[in-house]
Amino acid sequence: MTTFQGFLPMLVLLGLVLTSVLVHAQDDQSGFISIDCGIVEGSTYTDNITNINYVSDADFIDSGEIQNILSIYNSFSIDTQLTTLRSFPQNTRNCYTLKPTQGKGNRYLIRARFMYGNYDFKGQLPEFDVYLGPDYWDTIRFNSSSKPTNREIIHVLSSDYIHVCLVNIGRGTPFVSAIELRLLAGDMYKETDFGSLYLFARVNFGSAFGTVRYEADNTEPEIIAPTYTLTINKTKNSTLPPIINALELYTLKQLPQNQTYDHDAAALWSIKSAYKTNNKNWQGDPCTPQEFVWEGIGCSYNDTEFPRIVSLNLSAYGLNGGIDPGIANLTMIHTLDLSNNNLTGTVPNFLSGLNLLMVLNLKGNNFVGPIPAELQAKASKGSLTLSYDGESTSDAASSCDRNTCKNKKDNKIIVPVIAAVASLFVILIALTAVWMIKKQKEHGRGLDIRKQQYTYSEVQSITDNFSVVLGRGGFGTVYHGIIGDTQVAVKMLSGSSLQGDKEFQAEAYLLLGIHHKNLISLVGYCNDESHKGIIYEFMANGNLESHLFDTASSFLNWEERLQIVCDAAHGLEYLHHGCKPPIVHRDIKGTNILLNESFQAKLADFGLSKAFPTEGGTHISTAVAGTPGYLEPEYYTSNRLTEKSDVYSFGIVLLVVITGQPAITKYDNDNIHISRLVNLKLAEGDINNIVDPRLLGDFDINSAWKAVELAMACVAHTPSRRPTMNEVVLELNDCLVAERARPETKPKKLTGLMSLNLESAYDPSPI
Repeated sequence: MTTFQGFLPMLVLLGLVLTSVLVHAQDDQSGFISIDCGIVEGSTYTDNITNINYVSDADFIDSGEIQNILSIYNSFSIDTQLTTLRSFPQNTRNCYTLKPTQGKGNRYLIRARFMYGNYDFKGQLPEFDVYLGPDYWDTIRFNSSSKPTNREIIHVLSSDYIHVCLVNIGRGTPFVSAIELRLLAGDMYKETDFGSLYLFARVNFGSAFGTVRYEADNTEPEIIAPTYTLTINKTKNSTLPPIINALELYTLKQLPQNQTYDHDAAALWSIKSAYKTNNKNWQGDPCTPQEFVWEGIGCSYNDTEFPRIVSLNLSAYGLNGGIDPGIANLTMIHTLDLSNNNLTGTVPNFLSGLNLLMVLNLKGNNFVGPIPAELQAKASKGSLTLSYDGESTSDAASSCDRNTCKNKKDNKIIVPVIAAVASLFVILIALTAVWMIKKQKEHGRGLDIRKQQYTYSEVQSITDNFSVVLGRGGFGTVYHGIIGDTQVAVKMLSGSSLQGDKEFQAEAYLLLGIHHKNLISLVGYCNDESHKGIIYEFMANGNLESHLFDTASSFLNWEERLQIVCDAAHGLEYLHHGCKPPIVHRDIKGTNILLNESFQAKLADFGLSKAFPTEGGTHISTAVAGTPGYLEPEYYTSNRLTEKSDVYSFGIVLLVVITGQPAITKYDNDNIHISRLVNLKLAEGDINNIVDPRLLGDFDINSAWKAVELAMACVAHTPSRRPTMNEVVLELNDCLVAERARPETKPKKLTGLMSLNLESAYDPSPI
């Protein structure tokens, strides 16, 4: 009989008398993966005690540095695997990827081993987290430089891939000495039906040798938990005292997050291998956890299903060769951007087999031959937005320019589409004009809409034949102009931009009907048959982001920053709560917040904006569009657009303004999202570690804390927990009042003529 005193409720006693343990299930090592971290790439050896074959970790990870523990800790009694290690001074997360041949559905012992040994000569014991796939496994802590620590878990795989990830939590550099995986027999440790089994304690009683290793059918007599009392009593009928050979104690540990759907993950690994991308962010599972989603990857999430890849943006990744066949396995993808690479060969027909694909961008490559007929057919039906340079050739004698030489079939598709879009635009403008004239007459004043429309020749005159360029983007080019004594900005639609034409319609239509002091004003438009443009008020001090990151621009103090975000918040509040129906901007970011000569801020670039229904639902479904880093996780993964999508983006803008860091920034030589960076720094409790250090502490502390708290509320993962823009405006006004109430120590405001960009630097997907 056994009794436990003070025992944990989730602790599982698996056996008292053990004559064989885990690794005996596979004497031939066919279910083993044994990795000695930090030995030379390609090297292998057989351990002279256990006869286990170990290999280098170089084929399992893309990052890290090889290290050796100091010789003073390298005694004959230490396991060979603990004398070397791999450390990770760069990247927040670094992952080993294992793919056992037996695959998912099987039960495995997974062990990670760590020996510090003062390898870095610092004598400072680090702390860091270890994850199993997307789920937290444990925090690694050390009692001594000379004592190793192990983490062990028994786990049933739901995926063909196992990711062991080390995460930097700001308390020292993560490292690992060895990783071991053992396939277990199907009848062992069936308690995994209730969850993974985390090793709490393993004791080998009565051994004269301390540690007994495989092949002697035992693993370590290790106690890694607090002391508990085990009482063993003989039964009434027994004539001999009780005995115990060994003891294993496990706790049930739930690892609830699903990994990326295996076929999608395999496709991404194929792409990574084919193109040999050196993106160190491409480690571990592509979609989970969400804060570590691979760069350029968009995923959809459902709590009951595996995450799926729905978008892939590899624009300007330096890709060479043909389009990798692995892409054909991304069956849920709706957006694929391979533009501005060095891809060659023909465009493969398997792309037309991606039934959900809505946007395909192949521009800026070196393809030859025509677009497959099936893709052309989808484009002609309007189910696919296709961007392609046209047929090119490797024949030096060809007179075709790859930017202008088009497929004859392409022309048949594009010309009718442009004609139809132009006709639709004219109808929309006419209807809007009629409505506006009617409204004005109701108030006793007539409006000559013709005063807002300009011919192409007039636009040429306004811009001095387009002589001064203010900015460029996917829509086209923005030029400086003058009408009378008034400066203006003229955004002209590029003739080759089909998706820009859609944005042009949306923006012109919206700006004709809305007016607010914190929204960019429409001066006029041009709608000639082959030339389309929008004319705005000129914003002399460019965009907000230039004043945060461009050293040639004037520097903004804390009050000026608060005033600018207050202005922008008022503009967004008007779109959400002052328009009928409400309007979601969809691309709130620093470059779309423009500043006039007095640094008053106004929202710009409404090409992606959507009217939001006031009845019949809580969201609208639409393809993902916007700028990476500013898109809320919910919208980016589910295509569910709400007003809270704008609130999230505004929260990112607020964090950028507070910290002086971009939305995707550097931390420990790795790219990290600004919300995660601020979250890490919040734990330190010092506002000076968060606010832009260039301010030199010249700000009201209460005002800064309030702004940070508001920004973090805006970027909450759950949309319902984010404030409304009404609430944001009130909170920011309070911040501004607190800042203005302190003694005046701020420098005078600087002014000057700035370059401005009235559109997104990122070329978003059209709807």
